[in-house]
Amino acid sequence: MGNPWLDHLKKVRKAHSNLSLKQAMKEAKKTYTKVGKSKKVGKVRKSRKVRKSKKSRKSRKSRKSRKSRK
Repeated sequence: MGNPWLDHLKKVRKAHSNLSLKQAMKEAKKTYTKVGKSKKVGKVRKSRKVRKSKKSRKSRKSRKSRKSRK
């Protein structure tokens, strides 16, 4: 058992052998339904807050003091 979409596409191409791949994909899209993955209801994940790291004293020095060093 391979990819469900590709399996479906192969069936459509066999049924419509005169179509190009692009046209066959358009036809297959009309009849394909996703199988398997279902959404779980009720469980919600909370996102974690990211803490910003505190700057060291060296990086907190004022702009003037940095300019005067140059």
